[in-house]
Amino acid sequence: MGHGNDTLLIFEQELELLERELKQNVIRTANSRQNPHNPLRPGKEITYDASGKNVLANSKTGISLAASIKQLEKIVRPGIKKWLLAVDRNASMPEGFKLQQDNAHHWSVVVTRQMPLSEFETKIQQVIKHWKVIGRFVRYE
Repeated sequence: MGHGNDTLLIFEQELELLERELKQNVIRTANSRQNPHNPLRPGKEITYDASGKNVLANSKTGISLAASIKQLEKIVRPGIKKWLLAVDRNASMPEGFKLQQDNAHHWSVVVTRQMPLSEFETKIQQVIKHWKVIGRFVRYE
């Protein structure tokens, strides 16, 4: 189901595809210029200690995941290209991480304890490698 970098899908024309994905997955969005295989936003979703050498627990923020078309419509704004990645709702997380449902429209991958940055980077790559690129989307509405 993954699409190449040259394919640009129209959000409004792919709602059926997205609704099918949302039955078993939540969706991570990434800026079109980002590498879809490393869709993190350090400093926004990942909290560091003052030294920058440790990642702090972040049960109220975390790595944001959309769980509904309603949430995706807020994130994928008209004219902005985004990568969409499927994340299995039942994915197992390494020790120190948790996949949590925040509400009906939003889930997060959260860090549950402070850990050295090197440990975080190793473990988050274990998580991300299972995320499936759905495609690169643009919304015209």
